[in-house]
Amino acid sequence: DAPRPEPSDDDVRRLFEDAIRTDPDRYGDIDRLEGLEATTTTGVEIALDWNTLRFRQYGRDTRRIDLLYRAHYLQWTGTKWGDRVVPLLGLAGLVVLSVLGGRLLIKP
Repeated sequence: DAPRPEPSDDDVRRLFEDAIRTDPDRYGDIDRLEGLEATTTTGVEIALDWNTLRFRQYGRDTRRIDLLYRAHYLQWTGTKWGDRVVPLLGLAGLVVLSVLGGRLLIKP
């Protein structure tokens, strides 16, 4: 199977418009179209893989999910070393506060 020839700009625009038509509240309209990538008026970034005819999107909800994922898996600094040290410092701070709270509870 030979790869499909590259689509024209008008064909790409029609593909994107057809894809986002299903949820106008989420996508809005196409704001910018460069090659096989588009940005909508609501800030969603969409890319088209022409060989497989698949769309990939990245919007506010995806950014929120990525942020929660990084926080849940303690990926705060972006470096392996930093992501191991920061939780240890937090744990040490928690132990110190627990000890100080216990002392306040015991002493009148």
